[in-house]
Amino acid sequence: SAQSLLRLPEYRARDLSITVWSLAALGLRDGPLLDAIASASLTRISDGDAQNLANTAWAFATLEIFNAPLFAAISSPAMRRSRELSPQDLSTTAWAFATLHIEDEPLLESIAASAILRCRQFNSQHLSNTAWAFAILGYADETLLAAISAQSLPLIGELDVQNISNTVWSFAALAMGAAPFLAAMSAAAHRRLAEFGPQELSNTAWSLARLAIVDEPLMYAISSAALSRMPELSVQDLTNIPWAFASMQVRDEPLMNALSAAARSNIAAFGQPTSAAMALWTLWRSFHSALAAELFDIWSSMDVFQEAEPFGLLLMDNDWWKDAGWELDILDRLHRVLPVRSVYLSMSKLGHFATMPSQACHPSLRKVANLVDAVAAAVSAGSGGDAAAAVLAECEHFAQFKGQWLKVAGREKGDLLQRAWSARPLAASEWALEFGAFVGYTAVRLGRKLQHGRDGWSGCGIVSLEVSPVHVCIARHLIDIAELSDVNEVKAGQAKDVLPRVCEEAGVRCCAFGFMDHRGTIFHQDFSLVEGHSLFSVEPHFVTDNTLNPGAPVFLWQRVACADSGGWITTPFALTEFLSFHEDWTALTAQRGRP
Repeated sequence: SAQSLLRLPEYRARDLSITVWSLAALGLRDGPLLDAIASASLTRISDGDAQNLANTAWAFATLEIFNAPLFAAISSPAMRRSRELSPQDLSTTAWAFATLHIEDEPLLESIAASAILRCRQFNSQHLSNTAWAFAILGYADETLLAAISAQSLPLIGELDVQNISNTVWSFAALAMGAAPFLAAMSAAAHRRLAEFGPQELSNTAWSLARLAIVDEPLMYAISSAALSRMPELSVQDLTNIPWAFASMQVRDEPLMNALSAAARSNIAAFGQPTSAAMALWTLWRSFHSALAAELFDIWSSMDVFQEAEPFGLLLMDNDWWKDAGWELDILDRLHRVLPVRSVYLSMSKLGHFATMPSQACHPSLRKVANLVDAVAAAVSAGSGGDAAAAVLAECEHFAQFKGQWLKVAGREKGDLLQRAWSARPLAASEWALEFGAFVGYTAVRLGRKLQHGRDGWSGCGIVSLEVSPVHVCIARHLIDIAELSDVNEVKAGQAKDVLPRVCEEAGVRCCAFGFMDHRGTIFHQDFSLVEGHSLFSVEPHFVTDNTLNPGAPVFLWQRVACADSGGWITTPFALTEFLSFHEDWTALTAQRGRP
């Protein structure tokens, strides 16, 4: 180490990369020497060849040392020389940047372009590492993934269990993958399952659920393997594997009983924010709602939950039970964690006084709290008899100021939404479904249209689904201010959990209009759920927002590019984002002549 430090001024790029590679291979974290190598490499790295760049990136990533100037210095020549990088260098460079979570989009584009051209030269390890790196960084390059899947098919026999698990996980994380490739990977996993460790079992189960691949023989084999290795499973494994079964509605009572026993016997270990929330939903979905409520009571008393979703799960469950006392208890616990006046008012309307004062506000909710106050003040000052119009106008006015922008479907998007509604208004006993209520802006817009156009008849309404119970309360608050509570309803929970309730209350063939503005990567799944529950009425219209940014690639692919779209016609419209200058797409999907 001392000799290397003295001789560093003489080292060329190749010498520096060999030295740091050797340190990483031996697992030696020599701080002073590594700092000196990083500093010397800044001015010399571009003089080396492509392999020197890849080896240097690999070494620092392996030692888990993030040096921003060094990786910036590696990125530029790596892009210029991407065609010179070997398959090993391409996959190694991508792996290194992903390991340190360095999001360098230009470099990823360059690596993807070179990898696509040279994919036939990649071996199984290169393919797996490249897919993993792009998945970790959340960079979904469809052409690259198609090339990786095509090249992986004939090499599946060469994949070790870690590569099988990582590759399936990568495609699942990016929500992509061709059916033949995924089927082949599932078959390979089943053949080699005896070699899988707990992490591989967990990742594979999670991936199958994420990709909606219901391979019951493989799932039951994973369950059997997991149950036989219970002492080796981590808390994450014990939540991920049952979660996958619950997501795919594959019932396995021994596995769920194992999760229940583990959670009961180790309350503190399972009582971590992520694992606790996942365990609650898994138990609820698997018909263990009483245990889910019991654990929620314990964990919320321990202040485990700092996010809103677990409270929303219990509120959604209580929508079936109609226990007003339990609902107030859940809201009070929510208000202690995420105080905002809209939650306080939800309790006070039921005659309950919260333990936190009404003016208390969580810092993360200050913007929406200010919005509600501004809307309430504007409407009370005088709405000219149209409270809903005043609510919409104040939301749009509020969003114009710095730090107050709202991601809502206003202006051009709002005009398209209203035109779509006018082309397919609700008839008696028909409902509109909104996926993602946020602050209730679109719910108010649609409710106003419905209230002004229904001419005295009833039996129809608008149901908004919202995963965050805080936003459920905020949206309900704005709907009350807009005087639309007779036509609008907001329900807590995920669509996959709430839609059965909608079906019970409204009946089949009730949905004539829909609007999705929640999470583009699952638009296609939730649209299929509406179809699966037979909720679509005759010739329905469905509007999906933000299909370009953040994007809904699978939904658009299925509805626009695929020849068999089930009689649906989808038209994307290029519009300007609300109070912005960048382009976004809002798609209108309509079905003609078929229920």
